[in-house]
Amino acid sequence: MFEIGKIPPQILERIVLDPVTHSKVHREDIVVRPKTGEDCSAMDPKEELCVFSTDPITGATKDTGYLAVHINCNDVFSAGAEPVGILMTVLLPPQSDEAMLEEAKDMKGYLSVGTESRIAMEHGATAMHDATEGGILGAVWELAECSGKGVQVFADNIPIKEVTKAVCKEAGIEPLLLISSGTMIISAFDGAGLVEKLAAAGVEAAVIGRITESGKTILEQGEERELEQPKSDALYQVKL
Repeated sequence: MFEIGKIPPQILERIVLDPVTHSKVHREDIVVRPKTGEDCSAMDPKEELCVFSTDPITGATKDTGYLAVHINCNDVFSAGAEPVGILMTVLLPPQSDEAMLEEAKDMKGYLSVGTESRIAMEHGATAMHDATEGGILGAVWELAECSGKGVQVFADNIPIKEVTKAVCKEAGIEPLLLISSGTMIISAFDGAGLVEKLAAAGVEAAVIGRITESGKTILEQGEERELEQPKSDALYQVKL
């Protein structure tokens, strides 16, 4: 078990810093890399633009570090950029040990929208937005609002996993208003073509609406109604 204070530098180097510094991805634009005693990083983007993002995570009690990294990377992907690095400070509880650090670095699950972003950019996407708090409908509303356009959503076309339907039914909440990290809302002139390209890459996708000049509506089972501005996420309606 570690003593209170800094992690021993040998363990920090072996478990955390060395894997980052000696990873297969070696970018020439990173001038100063992480190491013990180095307080800052330095990057030389030359003629490129740097995209920055900071976004909290909510409603999570496990894997918060893992989720925080991917949530912020998804914001960068949504801007059509490539995540390069992340700045963080990690405070471990007093009972932490080397085994805990080893476990924490193991990657599990899938939350990134990197593949979607790359394919959409190559296809000529006009806007992208990852669906976090407010769910699918909230993300669509925000994408249209940010673009200064209207939107008509085809609710019946939105794919929802059966397990999600079951859980939401039991909890009494609307799945389309539930935080949906790992989902990307993309607008493109050729939506059907983009869906085909995503499917070829193993990414489930569907055309779920169309961009209009004004107004935000949702069409569901033949009835059209206003698409409301996002409110508190459906997750917070769950009573445990």
